[in-house]
Amino acid sequence: MKWSAKEHLVFAAPLAGAGASSPVILGRDLYLTEYLAVGVDPKRAGRPASVERYILCLDADTGEERWRTEVGTDEKSPALNGFIAKHGYTSSTPISDGQRVFAYFGHVGLSAVESDGTVIGTKPLGNKLTQLGCWSSPISYGSTIILNASVEGEGLVALDSDGNEVWSHPVAKASAAAPVLVQTAEGTEELVLSGPDEIVGLNPETGEQLWRADGIKETVYTSPVAQDGVIYIAGGKEGTVLAIRAGGKGDVTYSHRVWKCKESPEYASPVWHDGRLFLVGQDGRVTALVSETGQLAGQRQLPDATVFASPLIADGRLYVVTREKGVFVLSADEKLEILAQNRIAGDNTPFNASPAVIGSRIYLRSNKALYCFSEEN
Repeated sequence: MKWSAKEHLVFAAPLAGAGASSPVILGRDLYLTEYLAVGVDPKRAGRPASVERYILCLDADTGEERWRTEVGTDEKSPALNGFIAKHGYTSSTPISDGQRVFAYFGHVGLSAVESDGTVIGTKPLGNKLTQLGCWSSPISYGSTIILNASVEGEGLVALDSDGNEVWSHPVAKASAAAPVLVQTAEGTEELVLSGPDEIVGLNPETGEQLWRADGIKETVYTSPVAQDGVIYIAGGKEGTVLAIRAGGKGDVTYSHRVWKCKESPEYASPVWHDGRLFLVGQDGRVTALVSETGQLAGQRQLPDATVFASPLIADGRLYVVTREKGVFVLSADEKLEILAQNRIAGDNTPFNASPAVIGSRIYLRSNKALYCFSEEN
């Protein structure tokens, strides 16, 4: 799909604040988070006097703002320099159960608002500060919200919609990854978290640990992806990709390992499609692996690209959002043919968020605006 500031554009909704969270669409409601760093130029390093955090709702059809609610302001956020200057203070993508919207803001906590924007409250989940910022996004399981808050200090936790703890599980070394739910060959579900040195599989109902396996060295930013009972885990400075079968007991480091190879997507989570595992490195190197064996199927270097956002598969094509060089559309096969490079004239702000696709529409956010494109437009 090709687009530009004029071609196939449905709307461009200006944003008052910046952010790296992805849009979430539920019916005609589109939810997003953003922040304002008070008293600091975003183009220069410095510690803000305060950081204001917002959840907002737009009309997914028109881009019209329905409400914008401030949910957390603090005066103790890390300085806007180093790595945080690249992605900001709202990198975690919100979720909604249809009645409430939940967004995680690191040391500030998990904030909840009603579907009309009325603030319910914020649940602190640890107050440790890090110059890496908040990355992990919440997921839903039944009536619970499960969140990896190990960077902030509280480990892996499950909460009900009122913020009450259902269970918690300690995480030995802090991980920035989001957990993933995996269907085993036996038909049961497991909750899997990738962390430094260790991967764990838990019972999502109780938080009980079912199995563990040796994991990836260094801090993990990428979330696992699962397909047909196999969990694919990638990341770390050493550049490691692991494939592990779900459904084990105890230490499954070797008994359930399908394969292991050397590749490193750093920050972008992998994506599976049609027997291929696609990885995108921070430097714009796109790699396709045979998901059954881990063998290299194809590779492509995107020119002058820096990538934080996770890739997306839609309609048999691979979408890679770069920070400054637009969105590359590639064939989702071993050829990785570049089909388009879509740039938006007039927007020179970073694009850090993964896009969202609903039907024929693709939603893309920068630090300046939320865009909607459609082939039907």
